[in-house]
Amino acid sequence: MTFIKTTAIAYDDKFVVYPKDDKELIQKFQKIKDSASAEDHKKILKEGIHFSRADGVIYICQAGSQEVVRVCQAFLKDAEEKFTTSNKSESSTKKLLKQLMMYHNDPSNDNILKNQAKVDETKEQMIDNLDKVMINHEKTAVLNEQADDLAHDTKQIFHRNTKKLTWYKRVVIAVQDLIHKPEARNK
Repeated sequence: MTFIKTTAIAYDDKFVVYPKDDKELIQKFQKIKDSASAEDHKKILKEGIHFSRADGVIYICQAGSQEVVRVCQAFLKDAEEKFTTSNKSESSTKKLLKQLMMYHNDPSNDNILKNQAKVDETKEQMIDNLDKVMINHEKTAVLNEQADDLAHDTKQIFHRNTKKLTWYKRVVIAVQDLIHKPEARNK
């Protein structure tokens, strides 16, 4: 993922661009350098170009998309802090721009993206858990229905068996009465 496409630092009469020396882009950057006021400030222009001016040095970066304003602003701030006018060689300036660009284009260095990824992961986990809860709820409803059916069937079987048992006991008592009554008469 590329947040920052092109960067530049303009100081004295030098103009250092990284990663490539595109003439059209250099002309755009030169216009920014020429039109920037002498006051220290930050500004966002069309085409995703961000720049800041501090201590006579202009720091410029061109974003890959409009959503990365905070990344560009962080890049400009780091460039202001790390660039020293004492070491003005073009190679060291390009090296600094390369390091800063690599750092700020790395999504793992962006805390907001890291946290967004964690939020997305947590959200997915919560959705999975909700799906599991819904499935468990459906299974519980089926089990409750089966338990109600079993309770109803058990009640019917119990009443049927109770009637049979009662009838059987009455028959046994009646048979015993018939068997024992004649003996009681003989006495």
